[in-house]
Amino acid sequence: HYLKYYTLKTFVKKSTPLKKTDFRKKNLLNFGHPVRVVFSEKNLYIKTSGTPQSNGGLNDSVFVKLKNNEVISAKVIDVGVVSANL
Repeated sequence: HYLKYYTLKTFVKKSTPLKKTDFRKKNLLNFGHPVRVVFSEKNLYIKTSGTPQSNGGLNDSVFVKLKNNEVISAKVIDVGVVSANL
């Protein structure tokens, strides 16, 4: 599960334990590629699509342009998915 969101920065050496610092975040969304935007407030969920204005990894804050050209701030929660509050 961890490797879904992170990748190794260097080659793995035999008999050397891995440390957290050996990993870096993977980009889970890319600038200009459509993403799913999930707005949530208590038990209400609204899903739509948008276009990220930058690349982003897990838990990164990014700006996303919605269909109505409004730009919002959202948090990356999975591959191609961001979350924002209503």
